[in-house]
Amino acid sequence: MLCIDVFETKVKTKFPFKKYVCRYRNEHLLDKLGWYGIESGWFADWLRDRTQTMRGGLSCTLSVTHGIVQGSILGPVLFLVFTNDLIQHMPCGKVVMYADDAQFFDADLPSNIPALKERVETNLSLALKWFSQNSLKINPSKTEMLILKSSRQKTDTNFSVHFGDDEIDPSLSVKVLGVIIDPHLSWDKHVALVVQRCYMVLTGLARMRHRLPKETKQMLIEALVFPHIRYCISVWGSCTTAQKNRVQKAINFGARIVTGLNRRDRVTPALQELGWDRVDGLLRDHDIAIMRHLMTASTAPEILRERLVSRSDVSSRHTRATADGKLQMPRVNTTFAEKSFVCRAISCWNRLPLDQRQRTARGGRM
Repeated sequence: MLCIDVFETKVKTKFPFKKYVCRYRNEHLLDKLGWYGIESGWFADWLRDRTQTMRGGLSCTLSVTHGIVQGSILGPVLFLVFTNDLIQHMPCGKVVMYADDAQFFDADLPSNIPALKERVETNLSLALKWFSQNSLKINPSKTEMLILKSSRQKTDTNFSVHFGDDEIDPSLSVKVLGVIIDPHLSWDKHVALVVQRCYMVLTGLARMRHRLPKETKQMLIEALVFPHIRYCISVWGSCTTAQKNRVQKAINFGARIVTGLNRRDRVTPALQELGWDRVDGLLRDHDIAIMRHLMTASTAPEILRERLVSRSDVSSRHTRATADGKLQMPRVNTTFAEKSFVCRAISCWNRLPLDQRQRTARGGRM
C-alpha cells in the first residue's frame, strides 16, 4: 500500500489561512461554483477587482487576480470547492483529501510491484496535470511515499516513483494528521512522540509543583497531557506492551506530581484516588465509544460497520452468545491482526454487561 502526500503548496505567508491562499484564477472558481449549482453571481463581485499592497511599505498597489480574501470565513470553503474535483481525475487506487493535503492509496501483491508502480506514476502524472490546469503550484520535494508491508517482507530498495522531474524514494515514516506511521505499523516513533509531548508538560509542571494546589495540578495534567495520549489511541493502541508501559510511566509520573509521592512509593493508590485509568483502560473506553458510534450513528464509516456481524446471523444454533446479542469475532491468522481495532473492539464489546449492549442495540440500526 502506498500513501503519497502531494498536496503541498509553495505559497508562504504570515497571514491566517495561509494554506488556502493558492494560485488559481477567480473565473475558474466561479465556473466550479456553477458546476455545483451555486449562483456564481453571489461571489463574482466579492472576488473581482481586488488589490493588495505591502502594509507599512512604499510598494505600489497591485491587482489580485488569483485566490480568495486572506483570513476570510469563506476562504476554506471555497478552497475545498475548488479542489473537490481532483478525485474524479484519478483512475486508480483511492484518494483521501483533507484541507490542503491529498493522499493516494493503492495496494497489490508483492509479485505485482511493477504494475503497482505504473499505476502510481500514472496517478501522479494526472495529478500534476490537474494542478497545472488549475493554476496550482505543487512542491514534489515535500511529497512522501510510504510502503506498508508485513514484517516478513523484504524491502524493495529499487522501488521509487517519478513525480514530474523528481524521483520519490520510500520514507521510513510519514505523519498523517498527527499520527506517525512506519512501514511495519510498529508505532515506535509515534509512541516516542506521545511520550515526549507528555514529559514536556510534566517536567515543567514538576519544577513548580510546590507552588500549585493539588486541584490545579490535576486539572493541568488532565487538560495538557491526557489529550496527547487519547488522540487516535484506537489506531496506535495495537502497539506492544513495552510501548504501552512507556506511556504508562508518563501517567504515573503525573500522578506522583499531583499527589506528592516519592519515586519508590506505589502509584496504584494515587491513580485510583485521581480516577485515572491505565493505558489499557483508556484504550478500552475509547474502543467501546467508537463501537457505540458505529452501531448507532447513521454517519459511521461503512467500511467499519460492515465488519460488525451479529453472532446470530452466522450461527443457526441457539447459544448464550446468540441470545445475548454478541458480535462475531473475525477470523485472523496472525497476532498482529488480533491486536487490530476490529478484533480488539469486538472483544471489549462482547464483555460488556448485557443491559448495556441491548440498550445500545435498541437505539441503533443493528
